[in-house]
Amino acid sequence: MKRQSIEEYLQERNNMDETKASFIVSDFESVDPVNHPSHYKTGKYECIDVMEEALGRDAVKGFCLCNSFKYLYRAKKKNGIEDLKKAHWYLDKLIKMYTEDEEDDDETDQPERTI
Repeated sequence: MKRQSIEEYLQERNNMDETKASFIVSDFESVDPVNHPSHYKTGKYECIDVMEEALGRDAVKGFCLCNSFKYLYRAKKKNGIEDLKKAHWYLDKLIKMYTEDEEDDDETDQPERTI
């Protein structure tokens, strides 16, 4: 079975002319499903930030680790490179959180300076 491009699918499915199909595709491709998916944002807050506030930092670290594993595990059978990018995003978030925690620990371990 030949794999269709998005444009071909839209034309076939909706009987559209090429211009309208291209417009919809370019609009669709401007969405960032990896770094800032619109369905994980309400107003000015992203879901992961609200999770950290509600569930705590350690819970979100665990979530990031599990999600990166999930995306790596399924990438070959589901969304390929997009899943690998999502796994990378969650690993980057986890590394950033650990780095920030280490920096916070380093700051609290410093002796107080006197003037």
